[in-house]
Amino acid sequence: MNFDEKKFSAYLANKDFITEFLYFDEIDSTNTYLMNQREIKDRILVLAEFQRRGKGRLNRKWLANAYDNLTFSIGLKPNLLPVELPYLNFYASLSVAYAVEELTQTSVETKWPNDLLLGGKKFCGILIESQFEENRISRSVIGIGINVNQTLFQDEFKNRTTSLKLHFGTIFDRELLLAKVIGKFALNYWKMKESINSIISEWKRRCRTLGEKISLTNGKEIHTGIFEDVTKQGLLVLTQNGEKIFLNSGDVTVIKE
Repeated sequence: MNFDEKKFSAYLANKDFITEFLYFDEIDSTNTYLMNQREIKDRILVLAEFQRRGKGRLNRKWLANAYDNLTFSIGLKPNLLPVELPYLNFYASLSVAYAVEELTQTSVETKWPNDLLLGGKKFCGILIESQFEENRISRSVIGIGINVNQTLFQDEFKNRTTSLKLHFGTIFDRELLLAKVIGKFALNYWKMKESINSIISEWKRRCRTLGEKISLTNGKEIHTGIFEDVTKQGLLVLTQNGEKIFLNSGDVTVIKE
C-alpha cells in the first residue's frame, strides 16, 4: 500500500519542522536526489517506496522491498563545522531509537558507526552525505532506511537482519512511525550542539559492543582489540596491544572468547 501523506501529516506533531515533503514511487536514491539539486530547502523530507540504487555505507547497496519499509532522506543546512558533522549521525540514530521505543516499549541498541539493532540484528541504517563551503557544512543529507514490514531478506543478510514486523510479530503503521521519527528529530534539533555530550552518552549507553573485544575490518585491514570509546568526531577508540588507535570506518564483529 502506498504511503499516505495526509495520514502522515495528521500524525506529525511538529508540522512546521518539515518545510517540504516529496514522495516518489520509485527513484534512484533519495540521498542522490537531494545531493544533486542545485538548491534545497532546509529541512526537506524525501521519501521513496523503492530505490533502484539505494545506498548504504562503504558504497554498499541498501535493498528494501517497495511498500514494506521506510526509505527516506532529510535535507538540512545545519549550522555546523565539518568536524561537528558526526553529531548528526548520533542525533539521527537516537531519533529513530526513541521513536521505535515509544511505539514498542522495547530498547533499541546502537552499533558503530551508524546501525540500529533489535535482538542483535540490524533493522535500520543511516548514511549522511554533505557538501562544504568555506569551512562550513552547506548541506547535509541524512539518509535513513528502516526495515518495517518486510519479512524476507536475501540469504547473505537474513541471519543478521531483521524488521519491526519480524521482531515483534505485528504489522507497523509506516505513517505513524515516520511521524514519530521526524517528531523526535525535530524536538531538540536546534539544541543539538549544546546537548551533544548527553546525546553521545545516550548513544554509547545503547552500544552493545562497547567494552567488548572486537575485530574491525576496513577493506583489507583488520584491527583487533578492546572497543574502548567513541569520540565526539565519531571515531572508534580501539586499544590494541596496549596502544589506543582511532578508526573512522569499518565493520565491527565481537570476538567471543
